[in-house]
Amino acid sequence: MIVYNWMQTPVMTIDADAPASSASHLIRVNGIELLPVLREGHVVGVVTEADLEHRAASPTGEDPAVKKRMCTAPLTIRPTSTAEECFDILLRCGLNGLPVVDDDERPVGLITRSDLFRMFLTLTGMGGLGTLFS
Repeated sequence: MIVYNWMQTPVMTIDADAPASSASHLIRVNGIELLPVLREGHVVGVVTEADLEHRAASPTGEDPAVKKRMCTAPLTIRPTSTAEECFDILLRCGLNGLPVVDDDERPVGLITRSDLFRMFLTLTGMGGLGTLFS
C-alpha cells in the first residue's frame, strides 16, 4: 500500500508570514490535525492547534506570524512511500501526521494516523466479511 492511495487531497496550507490567528482559524473551522506551512510554495514547517495554544503569546499583544509558532524542519513523506514507512515515522517520532511532498518539497497531500487507521479498517474488511490475520 502506498501513501498516495490514502493521503488527503487537496492539502490545506498556510504561508509562513500569515498571522497565527489565521492558522488557528483554518485548523478549527476545517477540523484538520496538521497544517503545512509554506514559503514560496515549499514546505518549511508544520503547525497544529497545540503549537498555537502552547507557545507563549506575544508580549505586545500582537498576532505573531505562523513562522514564530511552527515546528521547523518538518518530517515529510513522498506519495510513493509505503504505508509501513509512514507508520514507522509516525510511531518513532510521536507524530499525528505528515505532509506529503513531491521531489521539490511542494505539498501534494497530507497523511495522518486517522488515514492509516481508515486504511487498516478497509483492508480488514470492517463492516464486511473481513480478513482473519493469524
